[in-house]
Amino acid sequence: MSELPAKWLDVELSEVAEIIRGVTYKREQAADAPQEGFVPVLRATNITGAALTFDGLVYVPTSNVSDEQLLQPGDVVIASSSGSKEIVGKAGAFAGRDFIGSFGAFCTGIRPSPALSAAYFGYYFQTPSYRKSVSELSAGSNINNLKTGDLASQRFPLPSAPEQTRIVEKLEELLSDLDAGVAELKAAQKKLAQYRQSLLKAAVEGALTAEWRQQHPPVETGAQLLQRILTERRARWEAKQLAKFKQQGKTPPKDWQKKYPEPVPPDTSGLP
Repeated sequence: MSELPAKWLDVELSEVAEIIRGVTYKREQAADAPQEGFVPVLRATNITGAALTFDGLVYVPTSNVSDEQLLQPGDVVIASSSGSKEIVGKAGAFAGRDFIGSFGAFCTGIRPSPALSAAYFGYYFQTPSYRKSVSELSAGSNINNLKTGDLASQRFPLPSAPEQTRIVEKLEELLSDLDAGVAELKAAQKKLAQYRQSLLKAAVEGALTAEWRQQHPPVETGAQLLQRILTERRARWEAKQLAKFKQQGKTPPKDWQKKYPEPVPPDTSGLP
């Protein structure tokens, strides 16, 4: 934070946002399907690091959830406790979709001040500096934890409200360009895979060397080559068998060549 632009402030997160604890409930109280009098609750698995997903929810009695714990547009949900250090600190912003629910005890909610740009606030939790900071803070013998006090004391770069808006507009413009570039790259990779298959098909069907064959008539056909290979194969087998008889001091028995294992003939139907 020592290199912040002029007129920016380096503040604690608790100065510009409210820290909200997750919903606690007993295992026997939870349901895995919606029902009357229950509220859906997000878990750490619903946090992607950039957004929130709403699959695999847990449902808990409405009485367990306070009004403060219900998600509001602009809230950021953080995985504050997990067996994996990679998951701890992962955050997702709530965009205010048609969802009325909360988040579990292994998560923490961060509610920005109405004076802040919700988009700017949400992007902060995707920055490398934030991830590095929470990785250093999370600690625990078996379960890694991010304490509420540590979250509250996180440093937050605070520009003026108009500059927050300008930052978000520019960032979304660049991210849109980046997304478009990624989409083009994926399309190119798909075309490249198709081209590779076409190239291999042309190779094994002889299309790649058609012009070369016209300029270089074969001195040996494929059938002749195959016969030469089979003759050499049999000669090597016979030589190996004779060497074995000699090593054992035996005379080759009558019709020993008939024991030669003939190769399975190739299926040449349909070939040019």
